[in-house]
Amino acid sequence: MTRFVPDGRGINNVVSAMLGLVIVVIIVANVFLWNFEMNEYDWQRAQEKVTIENVIRSNSTSYNPTSCSLLGNTRLVSGSTSNLASDDSIYMTARSFASATSTTNRTDAFVAYRSNSGMDQLSSPKGRSWDGDKALWSDENEMPNAGNSVLLTRVAYCPIQQRSFEKIVVTLSEEGYLDAYLHDGSSWITTYNVGQVWMSLPTLATKPYDVAYESVSGEALLVVCFVNRR
Repeated sequence: MTRFVPDGRGINNVVSAMLGLVIVVIIVANVFLWNFEMNEYDWQRAQEKVTIENVIRSNSTSYNPTSCSLLGNTRLVSGSTSNLASDDSIYMTARSFASATSTTNRTDAFVAYRSNSGMDQLSSPKGRSWDGDKALWSDENEMPNAGNSVLLTRVAYCPIQQRSFEKIVVTLSEEGYLDAYLHDGSSWITTYNVGQVWMSLPTLATKPYDVAYESVSGEALLVVCFVNRR
């Protein structure tokens, strides 16, 4: 008689197949769960409402060149916006000056002249300041004694915003000497005998010198034409 002996390998195959099916079901279920959670998260984000509350303005005056009265008349000097992103020693340069509507405490205009008034009379240049807000000229200001009779005066204002208070007056005496007066915002700093443009007073009216500020560096430049120096 022949006996049938069950083979254990068939049971093992069935168990392995069932375990594989369970693993697949778990993976699929996790994928669906993850997709559901992500979709729910996106839906929740879509329902969110963003509000801005308790906004406090840091400055009651808008900060721009025209209304803040710090700078005005801004203009492009050189370069372009593409130069801002590159470290290649090429820059975009802009320049601004004090605007006409500025409320800062500054002198709007200044004039220096020759006058026989004051304590030193013709030996001292005189000056007056113009207040644009009040539309008034100040009282006459007598500058330091030049030591000789003043014949001509030249005035220049510093164009640098941080030194807008600075101005320079250069006088020419009848003896031909040039004297420089620099106002630093509070007082006059005087440099005597900067040069002598003539040895004797010319018979013809002449203005042999001028003074101006360099617009970028803010340095003052004095130009002189010598007369009757031979």
